[in-house]
Amino acid sequence: MTEKRDYTEYWKEKWQNRETFFHRAKNHPFLEKNLEKILNKNGRILFPCCGKEVDMAWLASLGHQVVGVELSDVACEQFFSENGLKFSIKMLDQFKLFSSEDGRLRIYNGDFFNFGLKYEKPFESVWDRGSYVALPKELREMYPSHMKNLLEENARYLLDVVEYDQSLYSGPPFSISPDEVNVNFGSLFNCEIIEQKEIKPCHPGMDQVVPNISKMSEEKNQTKTYPDFWEERWNKKEIGFHQKTNHAYLVKHLGKLVLNKNKIRILFPFCGKAVDMAWLASLGHEVVGVEFVQMACEQFFSENNIKFTVKDLGDLKLFSSEDGRIKIYNGDFFKFNTKLEKPFECVWDRGAYGALHYDMRVKYAEHMKNLLVSSVRYLLDVFEYDTSLFPGPPHSCPQEEIQKLYGSEFKLELLESEKTISISQKLSDLNQPLDKLYFITK
Repeated sequence: MTEKRDYTEYWKEKWQNRETFFHRAKNHPFLEKNLEKILNKNGRILFPCCGKEVDMAWLASLGHQVVGVELSDVACEQFFSENGLKFSIKMLDQFKLFSSEDGRLRIYNGDFFNFGLKYEKPFESVWDRGSYVALPKELREMYPSHMKNLLEENARYLLDVVEYDQSLYSGPPFSISPDEVNVNFGSLFNCEIIEQKEIKPCHPGMDQVVPNISKMSEEKNQTKTYPDFWEERWNKKEIGFHQKTNHAYLVKHLGKLVLNKNKIRILFPFCGKAVDMAWLASLGHEVVGVEFVQMACEQFFSENNIKFTVKDLGDLKLFSSEDGRIKIYNGDFFKFNTKLEKPFECVWDRGAYGALHYDMRVKYAEHMKNLLVSSVRYLLDVFEYDTSLFPGPPHSCPQEEIQKLYGSEFKLELLESEKTISISQKLSDLNQPLDKLYFITK
């Protein structure tokens, strides 16, 4: 399904052949649980690509107005007949309009991308259970802006997606990663994860996909899961991201970062055992790293033959070189603050920002701002690639996202953008992701 024409024919054929594996005979539990988050009393809600969802009849019975959009006339007819609802049909220019007698239920039979405000006023609420996940990639990229045009300014939108191993099944329904939701929706909407659970496969072709995760928005509780993930990588020696030589971008742009000063303090978030820290200290600079994995801290000092001390600070341990030029705080970056170190004027961020899921990157950017002086110089190195081919980590970090999270307070300059042989084998198999370097200043 690579064109709009393909997707319309595909789903019409599914309904004609009664291959409606995706249809639920009961109300969706995510919608029941979170209804009050999106819908006021006697509210009005949009169901894109609605099929014959029973949730529509349930919401109408509660006094709400429900507007669906559906390609298949078979689905529209079955919805009304199976729910015992009398209806009328009106021919419009690009749609058939199916309406219940009381007017609380209206389904526009036609292509969702042709649906606009000439048919209905803007919506306050959306329940999107089977629409976004049904579309091929190029249409998913178009979908959020079209949806945005249909909504009130403060609309509330529940998006239900599935995520699974795409090497076992290619869709539809298509696997949707948290990063894709952010890339496609993030510039237009504020996204928040509110549900996640394992479900049974919703398509015969997905029988071998385990687990199949149903998500409303994106993943939850990343503050708890990201340290465990990276500690496991270090324990298993799966550290393909570690470079044994100084990073070429840092070497090339060091003068821009330190303003050719002989001694300056530089923050290395999620530093691992980066050899760049020893190099910068040898030049006379002071380096402060923050690293969750204790093994990485110990290996940095031992592999660089640097004597060190360890001090327990409660939430964090402080590893310090004897000359004091290198300090690594071992613990959660989000517990590192200006009570431990005064604000920084320089940052080298090579693997921190891109190691996190989007919801944590939002938190990270806000936390980072609290650690910086107003005249900061900040080099941010990230990857950018097609998230439908690889979900990360390292995660794809598009320029639009970085602009959104930093742009209101800082200036962004793109210094480098090169195709790269990646630090991840899976990422290397893609069509050469871009390694981008941003310079962030006031």
